[in-house]
Amino acid sequence: MKRLALLGICTLLCFPIFSQGEKEAEQVTNENTKQPTTSAGSNQTVNEDEEEYATIFVKVEKKAEFPGGTAELISFLKTNLQYPPEAIKEKIQGKVFLEFVIQKNGEVTDIRVIRAVHPLLDAEAVRVVKMMPKWKPAEVNGKAVSSRFTLPISFGF
Repeated sequence: MKRLALLGICTLLCFPIFSQGEKEAEQVTNENTKQPTTSAGSNQTVNEDEEEYATIFVKVEKKAEFPGGTAELISFLKTNLQYPPEAIKEKIQGKVFLEFVIQKNGEVTDIRVIRAVHPLLDAEAVRVVKMMPKWKPAEVNGKAVSSRFTLPISFGF
């Protein structure tokens, strides 16, 4: 009987968590990108446009897309990746996982290695992602939004 009562109380306490708005559960605010605008040395508060720019969506209706799609992304990587000679000499190989943000204007920002292999390979992967052209941004309710993207880049013989 005590277990049943405890289960009922837990259910009631957890209910508000599940009743959150879907949009609230799907977006994440990146505090690092919320920087006040400065003009002539004076600090101003973040305006509404910048605040919206700082919202990064994790779940979206339409994912961000490299110009030309996945086939073009693979082609871009094949064309621009250069296996570091030292890594070849030392027979270093593996898969580097990068995470970055595709801003609502398509710009690639906030690139970081989330699974490293070796500093040489990690640096090469970051270098190539920095070269990427603007992407087609993700969409929510038909509106362009900033979103996170994870990209594995394989280095092997």
